[in-house]
Amino acid sequence: YKSNFTDGFPTDCPHREKLGWTGDAWIASELAQCYFENTAAYRKWLTDVMDTQTAKGSLCGICPTSGWGFAWGNGPVFDAVLAMLPWNLWLFRGDRIALEAAYPALLRYLDCEQALETEPGLVANGLDDWNAKEASHKPAAEYVISCLRLEIVETAAKIAEALGKTADAARHRAAGERIRTALRAKYAKGNGVFDNGGQTAQALAVACRLAAPDERQATADRLADSVLKTDCHADFGLAGAKYV
Repeated sequence: YKSNFTDGFPTDCPHREKLGWTGDAWIASELAQCYFENTAAYRKWLTDVMDTQTAKGSLCGICPTSGWGFAWGNGPVFDAVLAMLPWNLWLFRGDRIALEAAYPALLRYLDCEQALETEPGLVANGLDDWNAKEASHKPAAEYVISCLRLEIVETAAKIAEALGKTADAARHRAAGERIRTALRAKYAKGNGVFDNGGQTAQALAVACRLAAPDERQATADRLADSVLKTDCHADFGLAGAKYV
């Protein structure tokens, strides 16, 4: 982590690309709160992330960027930084400034994603479970990306609640239920299995509460099964790394 967080922004690796990939950064940000006090640098970099936002509301997958990352590398799996990073700073540090700064940009982003739906409630823009060890085991891109969109929307509801915007919070929660219903209708396979039943698919189903109450234990059991099938070895990409 210390090798990666240089020159005021988090990079993906200290030896190769050395780029500020937003997905790598937000997924590491929660763990970082347990070991480091880095609020000032995160708050500064969050401002940089918002500076990449286009007029339509989309973000860049890399920050800072020379232009690469707008047409490839962004999308909900990486764009979740706009919700998750300020939420983690609030959750662990009580940093209301980050919440207040990010919320207007988050609203623009949610509107942008709404316009990209492939079918009601679902989206498929950007990277999915990058860069899964076994490509044949990856769940459907639309499934992973829509689950992360759900995470963004529901985190937006929590941010709105923390800021006293109760009407906004209710609207975001309703949007989340719409996405959850669409995911359940298309990707629930029965007996607790979602999509391909792999580690990422099952972990996202548990984290996003996709299963009906009477199927939640079965969904968790299938997650455990998916781990045992690989002899307890990791079989997921970036998105799975956060949830498995």
